[in-house]
Amino acid sequence: MKYSPMRLLRDRKKRLPSKVQGDFIKMLAILIEEGYAVNEVIDMLAPHHLAHIENVEEVIHRKFKEGQSLSDILLYLGLPKYTIMSIYVAEQHCRLTEALTIAAQQLQQRQQQKAQMYKLLTYPIVLIIFMILLFIGFRVFFLPTMTSMLAESRSDADLELMLTKLLLHLPDYFVILGAIFFIVGGILFQFIRRKNAGEQLIIYFKIPIIKRAVQLQLTRQFSFELGALLLSGLSIQVSLNILIQQKHQKMLAYIAQQIMDEVVAGESLSCATLNNGYFLHEFQRYIQHGEQSGNLGQELQLLSRFLGERMGHSIEKVLALLQPLLFSLIAICIIAAYLAIMLPMYNMLDLL
Repeated sequence: MKYSPMRLLRDRKKRLPSKVQGDFIKMLAILIEEGYAVNEVIDMLAPHHLAHIENVEEVIHRKFKEGQSLSDILLYLGLPKYTIMSIYVAEQHCRLTEALTIAAQQLQQRQQQKAQMYKLLTYPIVLIIFMILLFIGFRVFFLPTMTSMLAESRSDADLELMLTKLLLHLPDYFVILGAIFFIVGGILFQFIRRKNAGEQLIIYFKIPIIKRAVQLQLTRQFSFELGALLLSGLSIQVSLNILIQQKHQKMLAYIAQQIMDEVVAGESLSCATLNNGYFLHEFQRYIQHGEQSGNLGQELQLLSRFLGERMGHSIEKVLALLQPLLFSLIAICIIAAYLAIMLPMYNMLDLL
């Protein structure tokens, strides 16, 4: 089915706002745990969270009548695909409320991190905007006056005026570089997204910083989903087959297929993951220990929680670096403004 731009815009509005997604999923888990049917829970929660969206309840009812699952409904409402995948996998092993509770915690944590980022960036961004306006004022009012005064007093002032103009345009250069970085990054991201999962992994793993982040995310999510499936009593091959069939995380499906091929060929799960190369090194050790102890599912769930905490700490470190970095740029611009103003004035004093 083809969608017009206006249709896509209307569909985009039919999404659960990210700031209430965690609360929505939390209430969903609580009510399902109390014995309500999934469609009844959606009916109860929709008026409170989706009241501003026309016809959304009607569309949800139609999807339920068509036999679509809860993960399909939540995908329609706009939840992230990594959350949808966990719910899809939980639907296969009948531990839905537990998966919803964990998903709600992850969404709430992500929202808190967004709020923290906005809080950290608001003050320096306001300062940057004020500083840009100040520099524009210097260029409009100060620079023409200083140019005319130096031109009248000295004939060799071109170099000094050029340096002053360069310093007064320094914030512009930072803004342009930032815009180029984000535009190029966005284009590259869209280009990579068009590739298949195997090609995406090859590109990501050629960039050291991105490689580490992708490895951490893949290891955390794969260990969580596989551990949950194994704890429900499913075999390794059945569990891997579920991960292969899901359509929400194509890279995980691609990796699961590679591991499945080796397991079918007679390799143990620990050897298959070691040969894979897409996971962190400790993943193989946890699997090996779990195979020996007979508690592979629990070992993988433990690793997933540990890696989730590590991801949280890494994000906090990145957020903690953003504000000092922006303040450093502001400091450089302030020094540039000082030099731009004082250098012509010192030259004027030499003439007196």
